[in-house]
Amino acid sequence: MIMKTSRYLGLWGAISRAALIAAVGVAVLAASANAVSLSALINSNGSIVVDDKEFSNFQLVSFGTGDFFFDPAAIDVSGYMFGPDPGIQFTGLMFANTGAVLNVNIKFDVKVLDPLKRIVDIGLTFNGAILDGGQTQIVESALVGIQNVGQGFVYATPIGTKLTDHLLLQDPVNGYETVRVIKDITLLGGPQGTAKISYIGQSFSQVIIPEPATMTVLAAGLGSLLLRRRRA
Repeated sequence: MIMKTSRYLGLWGAISRAALIAAVGVAVLAASANAVSLSALINSNGSIVVDDKEFSNFQLVSFGTGDFFFDPAAIDVSGYMFGPDPGIQFTGLMFANTGAVLNVNIKFDVKVLDPLKRIVDIGLTFNGAILDGGQTQIVESALVGIQNVGQGFVYATPIGTKLTDHLLLQDPVNGYETVRVIKDITLLGGPQGTAKISYIGQSFSQVIIPEPATMTVLAAGLGSLLLRRRRA
């Protein structure tokens, strides 16, 4: 755990912590209505199920210098439905004061439980906020095995802000059954500023693949059509 006390909180935009907590009870499907801390998920090798998605194998690496705050026991992780798309969200303070640097690397697997669905697109949003030269960013990668199949980038800097992004995965036709998500989160206080994040959310869009029986019927129909053309 990295924690240092300080004096000092899209796809869908910046959402207040109070609103998120109020929504948890109705938003989580097939999972506990209560959020689970990131540290508890890691220590227990726990998982969260939302609709047809299972989030598991959480890992964390973090470090910082200067006056910062980060406590994985205070980061709540919960399932959420972003419209029709299942997803996951992280709520809790990450903060870098003037001159401080904080880097947090979070990894987890997302698996489709429905055998007829595959992941094709990942939505990413956060509420990074800065003051007087601070910077925040998240570089996110989606891996299948060792292959990087998609990457996203959100940030808040003095020269621009991008709070939402989409990772259109490499194979948008067939999609993927399991994806390893890696979040590289950086907060820089800067010479005179501050940086903070208190919400990160993402959704997982999917396609439906035909059942084997359906594919057999389609193949038979195509073969019959080709035979008719040849006879003609």
